[in-house]
Amino acid sequence: MPKAEELDQVCAELDTLAIRRLELMNESIGLSSALESALQDGWLQLAKTRIILGVAQTRAAQFDDRDAEATARVDISSDGRFAPATPDEKSSGEAEDVLVKRVSPFGVLAPASAKLAEKRFVKAIELACEQATTRAALAAANQHYKDLAAKKSTLLRV
Repeated sequence: MPKAEELDQVCAELDTLAIRRLELMNESIGLSSALESALQDGWLQLAKTRIILGVAQTRAAQFDDRDAEATARVDISSDGRFAPATPDEKSSGEAEDVLVKRVSPFGVLAPASAKLAEKRFVKAIELACEQATTRAALAAANQHYKDLAAKKSTLLRV
């Protein structure tokens, strides 16, 4: 009789885990859509900036990329969560401003569309971190589901 109880427990866990996997998939799809929208809007605003400033001021030759470095970094916490890295010496309120300033190649007198594009790209970085966290959780849930399915199969054979 203990095997029947254990089998019932494993089946209940599998049911709960299946629902959790569907929730994570739904969240991942929503985040993908939001990320796509943020990137699309960012590129559109950047195109508007190019029209406003003119092609001569926004072409690749205008920017010196020899000393280029990553404009954003991602921290991974011990529990597997991804988040944009914030400078240690800055408070969390100033961290987004620092990130936006590092992204801006247009200087202080940038058009409003360039500033809006920067904000959209910063939002895209945050959404990409959320998406990575969700996908990591989904991968862990999938592995746990496989393990439980194997355990169930073993219990049914015995």
